[in-house]
Amino acid sequence: MERLGAKVIRNDPRQRGFLQPCPLWNGVCTIYAAPEYPSSCGRYKCNILRRFLDEDLSFDDALKMIQETLNLIREIEPLLPNSKIASFRERLITHKEVLESKKENLDGEFMRKTAELLVRYEDWFGVDDFVDYD
Repeated sequence: MERLGAKVIRNDPRQRGFLQPCPLWNGVCTIYAAPEYPSSCGRYKCNILRRFLDEDLSFDDALKMIQETLNLIREIEPLLPNSKIASFRERLITHKEVLESKKENLDGEFMRKTAELLVRYEDWFGVDDFVDYD
């Protein structure tokens, strides 16, 4: 992915993948049929997609769940402090950990919305290693 122009996350062992949006996405994957297409992209199916493919979730409901998650991300974004870190998830987790270490605003809007987002990531998208819970 790095050779293809994606910024791969390497500085945090709790995360894997690359920064979004993917530079190869232009409404569709621009290398989907190319030999360079990463096998990991082809294998990945989030829980929403799996449920849709299993006909356990309608297309409209799947899109609604995705849109709700994007809206939640847009609500959280302005609650994050300014940072040079480009990755939303890195900024999210860093800010969450700072608040937790200082025991500040643990019942505030940011923490409530972040908790909701992390549950969605795990339950809806199957991302269960988003943060290190140790």
